Amino acid sequence: MAIKKKAKKKPKIKEPVKIRFKKLANGNQSIYLDYYHEGKREYDFLKLYIVPEHTPIDKASNEHTLSLANSIKAQRIVALQNESHGFKTKTSKKVNLCLYIQRIADEQLAKTGNRQSMYHSLLSLNRHIKAYSGENITFAQIDEDYMKGFISYLKTAKNKATKKWKCYI
Repeated sequence: MAIKKKAKKKPKIKEPVKIRFKKLANGNQSIYLDYYHEGKREYDFLKLYIVPEHTPIDKASNEHTLSLANSIKAQRIVALQNESHGFKTKTSKKVNLCLYIQRIADEQLAKTGNRQSMYHSLLSLNRHIKAYSGENITFAQIDEDYMKGFISYLKTAKNKATKKWKCYI
């Protein structure tokens, strides 16, 4: 009599980032990432879509879209793991610009000691950013239009001594 071997169950792998799909009214499916970050559930909508497969071109397009979504997922997993283990990653788009510039200015002051020109230049930049857009500007909000507006602002802005700035842009 032969002894039956039990089929080994594959352990379910817990993924830190999951790809999810949301059905849209037009029949397409929107792809988004679902994960927990610092105890909060977060979603990143990738602006990638799966279309109903009617032709081989649709199937190839969907395969390409899914591979792109998996690539973005892998990057997100690496970024989350790097952050949780204390490795520095690229500047997040959610970082406050004014606080970031202040930190850079403080680091510059600590490095240079008595030579404070860069420190004061960064403080001046920070003051003008706050005057132009307030203290709560993030990297995500900075785009070409913002930069053009900020440059226009600098061309007419006045410094502490009420002199016009010389802007060479």
